[in-house]
Amino acid sequence: MSVGKGPNSAEQDSAITFDLPIPYTLLAKKQLSERNDVRQAYWYPHPAEATPVVIIQLEDSMGRTNVLIRKDTFLDLTRLCELVGRNFQARQVLNAHPSKPSESLNILPFPNTKSESPTALIIDHRVIETDKLLVATDHPDFDLIIETQDLISGLGGSVTMNVSEPIHPHDPNNQTIIALDKHILSAVHRFTALRIKQRLEETLEIPPFPETARRLIELRLDPDASVADLAEIVETDPSLAAQVVFWASSSYYSAAGSVKSVHDAVVRVLGFDLVMNLALGLSMGKALNIPKDCIAPYWEQSVFAATLAQALAQSMEPLNRPHVGLSYLAGLLHNFGYLLMAHIFPPHFSQINRFIECNPHAPHSVIEHYLVGITREQLSARLFAGWNLPHEVVHAIQWQNTRVYRGEHMNYARLLYITNQFLRLFQISNDPLDALDKRVFVPLGLTYEQTEKVAAVLLGRKEELRRLAQQLNKA
Repeated sequence: MSVGKGPNSAEQDSAITFDLPIPYTLLAKKQLSERNDVRQAYWYPHPAEATPVVIIQLEDSMGRTNVLIRKDTFLDLTRLCELVGRNFQARQVLNAHPSKPSESLNILPFPNTKSESPTALIIDHRVIETDKLLVATDHPDFDLIIETQDLISGLGGSVTMNVSEPIHPHDPNNQTIIALDKHILSAVHRFTALRIKQRLEETLEIPPFPETARRLIELRLDPDASVADLAEIVETDPSLAAQVVFWASSSYYSAAGSVKSVHDAVVRVLGFDLVMNLALGLSMGKALNIPKDCIAPYWEQSVFAATLAQALAQSMEPLNRPHVGLSYLAGLLHNFGYLLMAHIFPPHFSQINRFIECNPHAPHSVIEHYLVGITREQLSARLFAGWNLPHEVVHAIQWQNTRVYRGEHMNYARLLYITNQFLRLFQISNDPLDALDKRVFVPLGLTYEQTEKVAAVLLGRKEELRRLAQQLNKA
């Protein structure tokens, strides 16, 4: 059913309609590039009088249910399941971002609730607190504004429930390393308050530093370290040595002739720093007990992040350039906290992932802080500080999602922030995008266009990088 458009629609767009059983007004999508302050594909300003919303599709053995929440909130999946007595999983999220262009002009942003179950559409109570809603569509030029009362009266089978929590604007990772100990203890006490079944001790069990990683760190600090020293450490771990040789022999690095040893891989192809950092990342991962299905997506993200961070660092002017090797290491370890979550909180890791799957518009740090009182960035920063990893890497990883961080080693953090955003832009990562203000690039001496060009080159070799990441799954 197509309903006539509102008075704000232009005459020349009269052929564009959306199949909705309620009145709506077309809203032209803004082009931020015209303002020359933001270049970002999935975000644009919304009118102050309309509240952006997200439609989440859930399902279980009884069928599908759709939940409508404000974009500045996230769905509390546990609360929803308790209220309706069902066990939902995320099926699909519609309109989590103003979405990419589509050739289709007849898109149904809302489900046909009249043909589904009595709870086919659940409207969060915060949605009805506003008069107008902004609904993103797949149309390249237009989104919709809908009157909230028209939505409630026009869609049958909807119910209103309190199933969301606000996304607070403050950064949950805003903690010094010293303050993290107290924060971790606070998270433990919160677990008890939330009646989580597994009893935690007074401190979290931080895994010991792997012996191979310890030797590699010591070698990094040795000014007289040689290729022979590095090769000796790597060769003590056969699987590690096999990984290094495989990488050096891959089509991505296009080595002339066959690579027959770790020493050969270091000298002729990969270089001392890359082998050091690759071996360090692999050996650290072996210290954790994690589900196998977590490994593949982890390494794919890590390889892309490390490669892009390294390439961006190399493209920077020497005055602003972070150490290229440490930039690569920060990228390789940027999501190590995800593995830590699986290792430290195994009974609750699946719940965290279910919440994140249902709320792709919300930063994972918001979900993690809500459920366990701490984020993956805080966990990994605390662990890496205790393991005596370089301060540049520790700071980069803790502050990687903070757009305006101005503290110690800020260039490393900003480089990792930009790297993360472009991984999301190119759909290597599923986390929500920020608006990429050009001021983020200025302190690094980079531009959006320059960064986009570097990222596009790597994207063109995506399959080669993916094969390298797949090989790391076997380590």
